[in-house]
Amino acid sequence: MMVSLVGIIILSFSDVFWFSIVGLFIIPVGIITSYNLTYIFITEMVVEHKRQTYKIIVASIFSVGALTNVLWFLMIPNYEIVMLVFFGLPMLINMIIFIVFFKDTPISLITKNTP
Repeated sequence: MMVSLVGIIILSFSDVFWFSIVGLFIIPVGIITSYNLTYIFITEMVVEHKRQTYKIIVASIFSVGALTNVLWFLMIPNYEIVMLVFFGLPMLINMIIFIVFFKDTPISLITKNTP
């Protein structure tokens, strides 16, 4: 998420075309990695009988988010506002929530041979 947030900041405040291209390249790298890690984290940490439900919820949120992102760009012509308010701010809030509320995963949950 941090990589994507840096890309959003670079894109929003750049005046040079090539610098904006760097920001556009960095944004999906962070978003795709965050989505994949979230999907893996949910499938590993949730009890088995609820896993499929959570997988469907994550996949549907990703699809709805992709559609609403396009609508934001059509409704608001200034891409800098859209990038900062609808992409950067939610990522920043999520990062703060993760830092404050979630602790490290216990080693017994991530090793192959758990007791």
